[in-house]
Amino acid sequence: MFQEKKNDVTAVFEFVAHPQGIMVWVGLSANGPKKPIVIEPKAKIYSSYYVNKVLKPFLRDARRLYPSNDYIFHQDSAPAHRAKATPLFLREQNFSFIEPEQ
Repeated sequence: MFQEKKNDVTAVFEFVAHPQGIMVWVGLSANGPKKPIVIEPKAKIYSSYYVNKVLKPFLRDARRLYPSNDYIFHQDSAPAHRAKATPLFLREQNFSFIEPEQ
């Protein structure tokens, strides 16, 4: 008679409901990619943060990639993109963009 001894093996799997993550803002264009912007951990993306930490650096890259201003900027409908301060800033910078309601 042949008997096989079972090994005691315990596997523990840890489940994390909301794992730590990273948010990166990127832009793509026909003239090349925009430098990625890493959003600060746990940052609340209100219009002031979006304008100061994302759009201002983006404008420098956009002007480098498109020195003749032949581009149109398109955003999705995130709240910071639709906030009154965001299109106001883009207009003040003479930045071609699609209005949130378009």
